[in-house]
Amino acid sequence: MNRLGLLRVAFLAAAVAVAATACGDDDDSDDGRTGGAGGKGGSAGKGGSAGSQASAGGGGESGAATDTGGAGGSLGDTGGAGGDAPADDCNNNQGGGGAANDCSVEADYCAVGTVTGTASTTWEADLSWSGALEPGNPADTLWIELWEGAGVFANGLTTLDDYTLAGDDLSYDDCDLCIRILDRWDTTDETFFDTYQITGGRVTLTSVEGNITGSLEDATFVQVDDDGVPIADGCVTEIDQISFNAPIPE
Repeated sequence: MNRLGLLRVAFLAAAVAVAATACGDDDDSDDGRTGGAGGKGGSAGKGGSAGSQASAGGGGESGAATDTGGAGGSLGDTGGAGGDAPADDCNNNQGGGGAANDCSVEADYCAVGTVTGTASTTWEADLSWSGALEPGNPADTLWIELWEGAGVFANGLTTLDDYTLAGDDLSYDDCDLCIRILDRWDTTDETFFDTYQITGGRVTLTSVEGNITGSLEDATFVQVDDDGVPIADGCVTEIDQISFNAPIPE
């Protein structure tokens, strides 16, 4: 079974149109790629607003001093320093200088929490869900597609309890439970830059009727080309946990 699906067919033209520079290229041109991440600031002694991949981190207070996150550098450069932050920050970079960021996705989105997102039955899949992993538009966005008739959904869409992804679930072309991240998905013109295919994780689906409700845990992703082939020395990312709950259109 060849599941080209949403990301292989509907958006292929969009992906080609923006034609992102391959991860790792030392390209300082202004071609839509983002620069190094700004340092993440803090507020009142705790981690505050994060600098985006191309903007400043929020300020943070430490005693009488206030340190503001510097602006993100151009591609391959280092972002400025941020304010103080908790020691248990997932990426361990709040309050410090933003690292150079040839990869335009986070190394780890950590525990995202609950995202409402958007469910659809009119894309290529029988049921799909998408939700942003960060504020703003465009934003790195998680896509989940459910296909009836094969694999875990051979007998129709069903709930899943802490299901471990394996085999065809991890295939770009042959998945029936397909999970990917679109780098900088723009909801206005429906364009994006790079695609990240899931390489492992666990899925729970508590409802596929009325609302699509569930979670994804310990998920890892690798950057792939337009044919779904992992890019040599490409970027990788992961999501520790994300929950979703969105109404399914009638």
